[in-house]
Amino acid sequence: MAKKHYSRKELRLKEDPFIAFANETYEKLKKNYEKVITVIVVVLFVLGASYAYHNFSQTSSAEASQRYYAAMNTLNKAVSPQQNQDQKEELPGAEERVNLLKQADSQFNELLTKDSSSDFYESGIYHRGLTQYYLKEMKEALRLFDQYLYEYPAGKYAPAAKLIEVYINEQDNKRVPALEMIEEFFRFYPDSPLRFQVLMDKGRISNLEAEAQEKASNAEAAKKYYSQARDAYQEIVLQGEDNPYYSLAKKAVTELSEIVGPPTAPKSPDSKPKA
Repeated sequence: MAKKHYSRKELRLKEDPFIAFANETYEKLKKNYEKVITVIVVVLFVLGASYAYHNFSQTSSAEASQRYYAAMNTLNKAVSPQQNQDQKEELPGAEERVNLLKQADSQFNELLTKDSSSDFYESGIYHRGLTQYYLKEMKEALRLFDQYLYEYPAGKYAPAAKLIEVYINEQDNKRVPALEMIEEFFRFYPDSPLRFQVLMDKGRISNLEAEAQEKASNAEAAKKYYSQARDAYQEIVLQGEDNPYYSLAKKAVTELSEIVGPPTAPKSPDSKPKA
């Protein structure tokens, strides 16, 4: 029987789990990016930048402030649409974008080197990691996100950093480590607004791993990951139709149930074991 996993294009972020303007951001960006993961990372940058601009104290030096905002402005030019003379929004060309990202990386590196005790240091680590991610320097991006999570395990950017680490591992075909990181995400950030996006990612990555195991003739492992994918989607379905991912998740549960059977019905709080 033909099986289908949900691609990144199909799992489009319908609305931002943090603030209302992210939906508008997504609509502007989706025409320019082929993969929804890129869009999600852009949204995470927009949210991080918004937080940074409004929440730093005035105790940092003028030099640190100048370095930080210069770096953020450069990164923003590289990844956010800009209005041209015809009032149309567009991203910079590929070569210009790379040059802007390299400039931003240099500016963030200077900030981290010279202003390690400033209010901007935490945000600087996270956004330099993002810059390396956009430059496709995944090893260095992972190092920076690891550093951020080590120094700020409960930091304001910690859930986003963990999620991007999941994507980096997936893009390196390390699906099992990516799934382990997703479990860490749920353990450390159970109330994060990103929770349902991560459940969708868990379903998608589990489905991909199940297909890989099936091709390798590992029937038991394939069944395990198909079931894991089904249960991740089912958790979203149980939230009800108001959840922005409900329709996609319900369709996935239906298709996966044809492969490994329906999900186990949740137990009623009042249910008692049979004697």
